[in-house]
Amino acid sequence: MSLQIAWDLAQTLVCNLGMDLWTDDFKWFVWFLIRSAIYGYILYHAFCFLRRKVPGVLGYGPIRKDPNMRKLRRVKGYFNYRWRRIKRKKKAGIDPIRTAFYGMKELKDCIKGLLYLVGVVEHRIRVFRTDGYG
Repeated sequence: MSLQIAWDLAQTLVCNLGMDLWTDDFKWFVWFLIRSAIYGYILYHAFCFLRRKVPGVLGYGPIRKDPNMRKLRRVKGYFNYRWRRIKRKKKAGIDPIRTAFYGMKELKDCIKGLLYLVGVVEHRIRVFRTDGYG
């Protein structure tokens, strides 16, 4: 075998080996990604399940949520409700200033009525006083 033929044969073997290595590396990488995705999916759901079930099995009871966060959620809900109620009344054509004055007027009338009742009761008490002051 001459030197030229040996050199050509060595070059073709190395080129073919390089191509095979590249395709093998690519296949290995693709299968690695697929296996990693499957194992990651399984581990994620296993840990989610364990996070829910293990504290009860160990006797710690349910995981308690922060009560301040619940309170904040209620306050935010109330403010959203109040804001939506104001917007709804404004769309319906209710004037907030006029309704506020009507509310104050009703309160004033209610207080007048109460004072009248108290005055009548006080007047009746004064009628029956015998100490000279009434």
